[in-house]
Amino acid sequence: LEPFRRASSVVIYAPRDFGRRWLLPRLGNLLAACPDCQPWLDTSGAKVDFSSMEVSIGIVYGSEAPPGLMAVRLAEDLRCPLASKKLVWQGTLTDAEIAALPLIHDEGLPGWEDYFEQGGLARSRLPGVLDFSDSDAALAAVAAGHGVALASLALAEGALEEGSVVAVSSRTL
Repeated sequence: LEPFRRASSVVIYAPRDFGRRWLLPRLGNLLAACPDCQPWLDTSGAKVDFSSMEVSIGIVYGSEAPPGLMAVRLAEDLRCPLASKKLVWQGTLTDAEIAALPLIHDEGLPGWEDYFEQGGLARSRLPGVLDFSDSDAALAAVAAGHGVALASLALAEGALEEGSVVAVSSRTL
């Protein structure tokens, strides 16, 4: 089903976590710059088909646009271990200290295996306490103190600014 349309609608399809964590905080800037537009944000997860759907903007994770479409890079998606102050009292932790904490996984890449391998800590089996299909839920679990996530800094920007999560390493992937 197509969403309801108005003449000045700007239809934006985006992943739910990106829409919630990156796009919504910037919505005021869009409305200030284009006061007559009426954004329609669809985070339903529907596969965007530009040939059959009315889509103004389709936001996807990736490095290249599909053939015939234009791509604009919105943010660099670096990942860093993040935790709540409820879980971690000090700032920077070693990889071994991070590995000893409950690890939160989401479907984003790179993952914990990549992070620990880059740091030289070989882990054959990582203990996942919680697994999530999107970064929004993983970041909410981090803020609640349930563990440490290798999270997108672009998506965690608001949580980092408000202090609900903190970086526990300066190393990013």
